[in-house]
Amino acid sequence: MLLNIDFDNALQGFLYPNIHALLVSQNDQIVLEKYFSGEDECWGEKNGKVTFDKDKLHDVRSITKGILAILYGAAIEYHQAPKLQDRLINVYPEYRENNSYNGLKVEHIITMTSGMDWNENYPYDDIKNDEIAMEHSPDRYHYIFSKPVISIPGKRWNYSGGCSALLGGIIDRTSGHTLSNFGDKTLFTKLGINQFHWYKGRDGIDSAASGLRLTGRGLLKIGRLMLNKGRYNGIDIIPSAWIEEILKVRVKTDDSDYKCYGYHWFIGGYYSCQLNKYFKWFSAIGNGGQVLLICPELDAVVVIFSGEYNKDSIWDDIKRLLDKCIFPLLSARYFK
Repeated sequence: MLLNIDFDNALQGFLYPNIHALLVSQNDQIVLEKYFSGEDECWGEKNGKVTFDKDKLHDVRSITKGILAILYGAAIEYHQAPKLQDRLINVYPEYRENNSYNGLKVEHIITMTSGMDWNENYPYDDIKNDEIAMEHSPDRYHYIFSKPVISIPGKRWNYSGGCSALLGGIIDRTSGHTLSNFGDKTLFTKLGINQFHWYKGRDGIDSAASGLRLTGRGLLKIGRLMLNKGRYNGIDIIPSAWIEEILKVRVKTDDSDYKCYGYHWFIGGYYSCQLNKYFKWFSAIGNGGQVLLICPELDAVVVIFSGEYNKDSIWDDIKRLLDKCIFPLLSARYFK
């Protein structure tokens, strides 16, 4: 049974400064959709104060990575991409001289266990951050392959936009389409998403790690696709088997809140003291407080846009909003 909840009243005290949008769907119906005004950026460039609404695009930053994993499944389905156990170097033969990459497989980059020397611990406006340096380089693949593999692939998780760039490059090189065109053809058009923008790096290649901009409703549609295992409005868009593979735990991360990782998606959970029940969730997140979260047991999708780029404190605000407000409301609405 689904109860009507006064979300507006319940949200008082939980909304944090510079939240831009909050959307929630349950049982495939939008139950909450709120937009705000705040300072924003467009892929690192200051954009001033923006008043957001259902038609305004917003950076999703590293949620792009989660969408990339969906697109890779589409590329496999169309027999255009190598399988997970195939060697990465077969797609990048010009870098064979870097022997440290010879043992690297596609599975290692989609789980971010490549073992390459990659550091994203600097802020994402600092050129010392490897993702930023890669996007500003004249050739992203040359930049990536200049980094040595320093640990055994498949053993240790290390967050890497370089891995995402290589995965995006596979789609780009094997499909005959740019990443943005492939995404439009195989995913966005089928979901009725006609508003999006995909930023390119200095080398003119779509940023597979963080370059996508979507509306809140557009991102919510992608969440519903994941929730329904590749189906949208009764139509199969992505093979359900691939969605299930994406969301299996593959490796433990070094993040205290997002402890497990699948194929470019984080896997975690929420414990309800009131119901004495643990709810598993899947999430893609992005710098600044961008969240796409799916909770199958609550039949729910949550989208959050924020403008707190390069501020770690935003994640405490989001955790409080989710754990103390959104999850309790959704569980009460669903189980009472």
